[in-house]
Amino acid sequence: MIFDVHGRQVGQLVDATRSPGKYRAVWQAEELPSGVYFARLQMPARTEVAKLILLR
Repeated sequence: MIFDVHGRQVGQLVDATRSPGKYRAVWQAEELPSGVYFARLQMPARTEVAKLILLR
């Protein structure tokens, strides 16, 4: 899931369970303004958050 700096969900990359491996996802953010966003990646054993900077 993608969140803005106010904690509102503004997008979603993938909504599926995947087997271990490397994957790539494309964030379609045409309707969003430039700014800082956060991607939350949930796994069975942990959750990670990545900071994203969108520049127009």
